[in-house]
Amino acid sequence: MKLPPLISLWTILIAASCASETSTKKTISSYEKKADTVVNKFEILSNDSLLSLLNRVKIFAENFTPKSNSGASLSEAPDSIAYSFKQLRIHGNNEYIKYLVLILVKVYRTHLKCCHQGYELRKNAYYMGIDSIADPLLYEFNLISKTYDRAKPIEFVHSGIGQTWLDENKYLLEYDTLKREDKEIEKIGAGILKEPNKYY
Repeated sequence: MKLPPLISLWTILIAASCASETSTKKTISSYEKKADTVVNKFEILSNDSLLSLLNRVKIFAENFTPKSNSGASLSEAPDSIAYSFKQLRIHGNNEYIKYLVLILVKVYRTHLKCCHQGYELRKNAYYMGIDSIADPLLYEFNLISKTYDRAKPIEFVHSGIGQTWLDENKYLLEYDTLKREDKEIEKIGAGILKEPNKYY
């Protein structure tokens, strides 16, 4: 017996609904698998030892010797160091902050020593913000210090921002290596005031 048109339509709608539900379940299931993979990757990364990452940035920061001219910059740090700083921040290990500040302060000290002034820190000064790809260390530092509003254009990023932040966060001077850099910058600053035309 042939079904009335209305019943046929209702049957088709039910079938379509079931098919859609099955498809949705498959999509959700696929999404959950992808999410599980991401979580597992994160767990594997966290087990990659935060102490190992911390030790990596410590060794780099303490041995970092910027170019001895106005070309000294944060871009001298390899990608592995930028990666380590990012992961330490994500995992809430704040011990890394003093090592990041140490790198910034060393660059500023080099600028002062050679040229009596600070310089633009960004790789691309025409970029009106801080590029997390081009300037990862500077980007990480700004997330901590909040020196610049990321929603607003930034005309100039002075290489002395690390020293300024150190002056405002004296607890970091408990770290002897950073304390020595701070004293060296103070000494250079005093020398510039006394003999402005003398360069090192």
